[in-house]
Amino acid sequence: RTDRFLVSFLLQNNITPLKNAEVFLVLTDPNGIVIQNDQWQSGAEVSKKDGIYKYTRKINFEYTKGEQKKIVLPIQLARYTEGLYSVQVYHNGLKIGKYDLRLN
Repeated sequence: RTDRFLVSFLLQNNITPLKNAEVFLVLTDPNGIVIQNDQWQSGAEVSKKDGIYKYTRKINFEYTKGEQKKIVLPIQLARYTEGLYSVQVYHNGLKIGKYDLRLN
C-alpha cells in the first residue's frame, strides 16, 4: 500500500555562492504525464536544453557555497498506478538529476 512518494536528494554547489536557491522537481507517472496536483506549487518553467517543461514542485531554500543540502519532499497523489515513475530535478534551466523508480 502506498499513500505518498517521499522524494529525497542531496545538492552541493562548489562553483557559485548562492544565498537562496531554487530547484524544480518533475515527477511523471507511468503514462509519461507530469504530476501537477497542487495548483499553488505546480507550473511550467523554461529549460536551456529541453524547452518549456511542466513541473510538480518548485523548492526554494537557503544555501551556502559548498554546503551539502538535503531536500526531502513528500508528494501525495489521489491514486497510484503501477509502473515506472520518473523524477527529474532542474536548477537554473538545466537538468541536474534524474531517477526512475518502479511501483509494483
